[in-house]
Amino acid sequence: MQMNINGVALNFSDEFGCWFLPSAVGGDEVMVAGSADAPNASAAQLAQRILAERDAFKQQGARYLAAITREKSDGWWCDGFHFLDGNQTFEQLMNHANDPYGYWLIKYQLIKIAGAESYDPYFFSREQY
Repeated sequence: MQMNINGVALNFSDEFGCWFLPSAVGGDEVMVAGSADAPNASAAQLAQRILAERDAFKQQGARYLAAITREKSDGWWCDGFHFLDGNQTFEQLMNHANDPYGYWLIKYQLIKIAGAESYDPYFFSREQY
């Protein structure tokens, strides 16, 4: 079975237990929660919304990490997006040219203030390869 999000075709991965598109195929790794029968409906809807604006989120992630690390914003690139909890949160994987042995994870959540909505970072971490 295959699902399509904004022109991106994902297949269920038994290995990861979610709907998956490897970065070598789509440019960005994409993971969406769900079972082999179907993706989680709210995770799939969030993936559609965020992937429609993926370039803006790539820029936001680079600016965020540049502000909290010593690396400049022009060396960051996005490796993927994970929509694994079925709620209004997602993860973005980032890398930097000067950090070849690690990757950075940014978690975003939906913020609602005075009728306006946005997805803003609330957590980051760095992992070693």
